[in-house]
Amino acid sequence: MRFFESITQTIVASRQYYEDENEYLIILRNQLSPQELIFLFYTALASYRSREDETNGLYSYFNKYSMVLNISETDLFDPTHQILYPSVIFPFLRTEAKLFKEKLFKLV
Repeated sequence: MRFFESITQTIVASRQYYEDENEYLIILRNQLSPQELIFLFYTALASYRSREDETNGLYSYFNKYSMVLNISETDLFDPTHQILYPSVIFPFLRTEAKLFKEKLFKLV
């Protein structure tokens, strides 16, 4: 977990590769198995402090860069847990829910 967070921090913090940041993060995300994603999904929540806290580490990266996007609805312990990552538009969401999250995230 620390290794994954370190890689993510390095990609995000590196000014040299700023244009390629999302591409590198997508490559990193695609290397994870569904089981690893679920583990990281819930572990990152455990490190969450508050919405105002900029140092939420892994949770902040996961939410901002949609690192948990590849999780399916059946992988979650409860499908409603997807709301814990407000900026991630999960593929399994219905159109109305996707539109609602997009509007909600724009307001935040």
